[in-house]
Order: sequence, then C-alpha cells, then structure tokens
Amino acid sequence: FPSGEGIILSPACPMTAIVDTAGRTAHFPPRFFSGNRAAVGGGAQAVLLAGGHATFRYDTDVESVFRQESNFWYLTGVDYPNCFLWLSPPESGECVLFVPESPASMVHEVYEGAVPPHEYFRDLSGVERIRPVSQLESFVQEQAELCAPAAGQAAFIHTTGACRSHLPTSLDPFIVDPEEDDTLARELQVLRQCKQLCELAEMKAVNKISSHAHDELMRALRPGRFEYELESVFRHSCMLQGCKEMAYLPIVGSGENAAVLHYTANRRKVQDGDLLLVDAGAERCMYAADITRTSPANGKFTPEQRSIYEIVQEAQESVIAGMCIDENMNKLGEMASTVVLHGLHRLGILRGELSRLHEVNVISRFLPHAIGHHLGLNVHDEVGFPTLLAEGHTVTVEPGCYFYPGLMKELHLQRFSGLVDFGVLERYVGVGGIRLEDNIAVGASGIENLTSAVKRPEEVEAMVGSLW
Repeated sequence: FPSGEGIILSPACPMTAIVDTAGRTAHFPPRFFSGNRAAVGGGAQAVLLAGGHATFRYDTDVESVFRQESNFWYLTGVDYPNCFLWLSPPESGECVLFVPESPASMVHEVYEGAVPPHEYFRDLSGVERIRPVSQLESFVQEQAELCAPAAGQAAFIHTTGACRSHLPTSLDPFIVDPEEDDTLARELQVLRQCKQLCELAEMKAVNKISSHAHDELMRALRPGRFEYELESVFRHSCMLQGCKEMAYLPIVGSGENAAVLHYTANRRKVQDGDLLLVDAGAERCMYAADITRTSPANGKFTPEQRSIYEIVQEAQESVIAGMCIDENMNKLGEMASTVVLHGLHRLGILRGELSRLHEVNVISRFLPHAIGHHLGLNVHDEVGFPTLLAEGHTVTVEPGCYFYPGLMKELHLQRFSGLVDFGVLERYVGVGGIRLEDNIAVGASGIENLTSAVKRPEEVEAMVGSLW
C-alpha cells in the first residue's frame, strides 16, 4: 500500500530482524524510517520529538511497562526510553538522534543492563548523527542562532502535545505551542493512516495471531470460569505466537458486563446461559489488532441471543460489502444503524413507523458508538477520523447491539412513547450485549478482511468448549 510521499516496500523485501533491549523484534529496515523522516517537515521549520520515557508505579521504584511513543517509533524504529529526535528545516536536511549515556556508576548497569552503543541506534534508525542527551539543550541553542526566524518570532520548533511535556523547559521559548498549531501531529497522522506494504504485512501477522487467540479462548470457554481466566488464555496464545504485549486492555465481559463498552475489570464468574463478549488484540512490533467476538458460554445460543447476533452480523456484512475507496464512513455507520434498527423492528422490540423510529434516533440506545476507527500503531489511530476511505487505510468495522440498563431506562422518555414494546424487550434484556469487530484494509482493487476468527453462529457454537 502507498505511504503518501514515503517509500514503498514489497512484502518480500528482506527485513533484518533486530532484537532490541526492550525485548521486541523489529521487522522493518532502516530505509523504512528514513523514508518516513523524509516525508515529514514540508514546512520551513524544525522538528523536535521526545520518545517515550521510563515511568514507575506511583511513588515506588516498580517499573511500568515501557512502550515507545508511536510517532517517535515511526520516524526512528528506536524502542528505547528517554531519546529525542531532531529534524532541521528541509533546506539543511540535518537529522540528529539524542540517546541516553552510560551511567558513570556500574550500579545502574548491574540492575538495568548496559545502554546500547551508538552503533545500535544508528543501525536501527538509519540516523547517522547520534549524540548524548546531555548535549540536547546546547545543540538547540546553537540551532536557534542558525535557523530561528526573525526577531519577535523566536518559536521555530514544531513538536506534538504528547512530546511537549518531556522536553526540557529551557527550550520553551523555541517551541511552537502544539495546542495552537498542531500541524506536525496532523501531518504525521496523515502519513500513518496510509499503510505501506511492510506495515500491512505486520498488521496481517498480528491479526492472524489475535484471530487464533480468539479461537483458542472460545475453545476454553465454559460456564464457571472467571473472565480473567479466559483473558489469560488469550494472552497466553498471543505470547506463544511471539506477541508479548496487548494493543489495549482486553475486554472480557460476560452477562450484563457485555453491555459495558470498555469493561476491563474481567472479574466475574461466567454463568450458564451467558454470552461472553471478548474485545482483544495483540500488538506486534508496535502494530495493533482490534478484534471482537461474542460467544455463548455453554456452546448454544438461545433463540433471543441468536436473533440479535444475526442482526449484528448482517450489519457488519452490509458495511464491509459497501466499503471502497472514497466511500463515506459516516454513511456506512448509518447503514449499520439502519440494519440494527430494522432488525429490532422485525423482532417486535421496536414498533411504529420506521421513519418515526429514525427521526427520534431510538437506535442510539441500542448502538451508542461509531461503526469503526483507524487502526495501526495505536488501536485508535487518529487525530480526527477522515470521512472518506482511501487506499492504504486500515479500519475496524464493529457494529453491536446492547441492552445496557441505563440506556434501557431512557426508552421510557416521552420522545420514545409508543415506539417500544417493553414486554418483548424484557425477553431480550438478558442478552447483555453483542459486538462483532473485524479489521479491514482498503486497497486499490478492493478491501481485504484481515481477521479470521470464527464468526458464523454455527461455527462459534462448534468451537465453544471444544477443548473439554
């Protein structure tokens, strides 16, 4: 897939595997990152980005899991904390990577390991000039004298909001406030939205791994297991396939928890007759999968559960069938809402004229979220979701139908009077919630569904509990 002004790499392109000190394996050669850097900074000003910093749990010395800031990784490939990247204005083309220095005392090295040599960072990123972090402030001061704009316009360095707080305060006079000018963040986002072929290959790989983990979780599912036990099955499967990290906290919700969109406590014991909604995806070399499946805990959908499941599946299939370059995602979201609304009307949960049901937006009480989002280095990979699909986009398609108690109470509002059959609704409230989510890549010749976890109702029923 294209990358805007960046380079295109063939999936068959040799990719040197480099195991870094953070334990991840990089599958991208240095020219991928140098091509990305060349596509940034079309304006006349400099760029300074801070990488992710090592953090600790509250007021302790217990390390938090380090995860590199996505834009920094996209431009450098460096998965090591406390680094900085400098890009001079395009006319000079200077690029400098500032990295931590080896501590004077051996104590740090004994506990944490040695800081990699400059050659490591050079080979990984393709940046020739590597300097210690201690020289960052004096370097920027020198650059201010060389390339800052005329007097009265001292701010000439662009950064992002995520990086600003990690830059030395002495550099504040030179920094363009990213809250007032987010040009750099938006430029990076546009570049990242259009996946290059090597990125797409990575996203296919992490989808395959995550899809298999969803299948393994279904195989292990049975009443009496705790949600966190089933989460551990998913994580274990991903780790066995080479993915140590999750792209986000897994959502493993049974019963009424399935109606909570971002439920992550995962502590309830699964009951006979429950549905289990699992929204989980692994991260591989920084790239995310985001997949949701919903399964009957005892291996058999009730008639009510299956009816809602098939409505959600129809909504997803309709949206995927309608996806193509220049298609409007808002329009596709409306299509999904219409399918779900009509399905609830057929079941008798909703009644009255369909035009009236649309007018009062009653479907928002059953489907309260958008149809999808961009996916890539972040699970929600966007500054603002572009309305039109383009070649290279990778997005989720995730319709659902939920019977969340708080939203069900709102159906008694005057605006919905006469449009809900509460007797019929009562039969379906126990469904909890159902969501199906696949990851879709948009190409010049059509779309490709990267997700392969089982989804047809009969396949799901056959898969659930088959481990036992």
